[in-house]
Amino acid sequence: MPRAEREPVPRVVQNLRANAVLGVGSRCGVAQSAWRGRCVYPGMKPTVADIMNRKLLYIRVGDRPSLARAKLLEFGVSAVPVLDDEHRPAGLVSLRDLAHADEGQTVTEPVRVVQGGASVEDGARLLAEHDTHQLVVVDESGRAIGMVSAVDFVRGLLGVPAAHPHAFDRY
Repeated sequence: MPRAEREPVPRVVQNLRANAVLGVGSRCGVAQSAWRGRCVYPGMKPTVADIMNRKLLYIRVGDRPSLARAKLLEFGVSAVPVLDDEHRPAGLVSLRDLAHADEGQTVTEPVRVVQGGASVEDGARLLAEHDTHQLVVVDESGRAIGMVSAVDFVRGLLGVPAAHPHAFDRY
């Protein structure tokens, strides 16, 4: 077919509104981009599950919240969820909570959660509406599957790939 008669090849460009990022060497096609290992079509928005930290650091209901302090510092995160026996969020312990432990409240309740399938924009809106810095990501049955922070949402909204503390790479 002569060059003038060919269909134009769709291009993938960095699109801040669609949060598409060019995936170099990915398995995605020309009209797609890679986002955390998932092919994203132009106009398709990544989900909270695409930007969350899947390696979940947590404590169990009944554990002393002060047990979380060393791990929070070691892993470079500002909060951990408190999970029940079925892995459902029951609270959140943050560095701020631990710093104010002498005032009594060391576990934030209720914990704010977001569904993994929610759009990044909807998750960021939820974070802003509740004036918090992190959300526990849950599946359809309400079980914790990850954590997402304000920085994760900023990166997701700008189309910058998620980056989580390197301490999680050891586990």
